[in-house]
Amino acid sequence: CSDLDEIMAHYVQILNKGGYEGIIVRHIDATYVRKRSTWIMKFKPKKDDWYSVVGVQEEIDKYGKPKGTLGAIICAGDDGTRFGVGSGLTRDQRDEFWKRKHKLIGGLCHVQYQHITSGKNVPRFPVFVSVDEREGELSEQY
Repeated sequence: CSDLDEIMAHYVQILNKGGYEGIIVRHIDATYVRKRSTWIMKFKPKKDDWYSVVGVQEEIDKYGKPKGTLGAIICAGDDGTRFGVGSGLTRDQRDEFWKRKHKLIGGLCHVQYQHITSGKNVPRFPVFVSVDEREGELSEQY
């Protein structure tokens, strides 16, 4: 490809074939290196959706001891399938959300993910984006 438009055209063509997560773009003069490089880039689509918050899970340290902060938000899809979202939360969010954990349940969690898994029907690699807490009416969004 000679420019970004041509790269994006190939990207769309490959994704439309099905069965592919994305593409790898490599500069024509790039040699292989065993580390991250700006000469080789991965293009993967991201999807996002809102899920009902049905629970919370406390963060646990590597020794199995509870840390007193939020480890994951437990979400459910329209079909009731549950999954946890722990990536994407900052340390401050984990602390603050744990203090108000009862307000999260019943709210909505905005999640970014790669795709829906075929087996469990849940988002693959879910990442927290934001949450709408519910308490009668919609309150703060984070």
